[in-house]
Amino acid sequence: MRILLACHRFPAPPRHGAAIRPYHVLRHLARAHEVTLASLVRNDEEARGAADLRAEGVRVLAARVGEIGSRWRALLRVPGRQPSSMGYFHAPGLVAAVRAEIESRRYDLIVAHCSSVAPWVAGVAGVPRILDFGDVDSRKWLAYARHR
Repeated sequence: MRILLACHRFPAPPRHGAAIRPYHVLRHLARAHEVTLASLVRNDEEARGAADLRAEGVRVLAARVGEIGSRWRALLRVPGRQPSSMGYFHAPGLVAAVRAEIESRRYDLIVAHCSSVAPWVAGVAGVPRILDFGDVDSRKWLAYARHR
């Protein structure tokens, strides 16, 4: 199978919670399938992780983003109906690259690792899509509320 995995945090190296789970999902899928990873890269360590994954045979679509731009895109979402996280984890160039990739290569499955990257693959027809709700923020906020 040819699988596209879209992640909001770059999974390699798996040094923090938001990277550990998608890293292991990626490694598991790559054992038996052709996997393309689409993700944001925020620092040099993640850029090296992208190079390591490519050396292991994973196709990588990545866009370098900075904290100021991410926060600005999140702030622009505040007056609207979209969650600010959709702006924080949005990179127009990467979204365009993902859509071009889907148009040029046939994928058998698309996995969006969290709701913030679901818009990257919204509207794709003819390919099964899985949305991993590992980041259900409403649950986090309810848990926080119980302790406050």
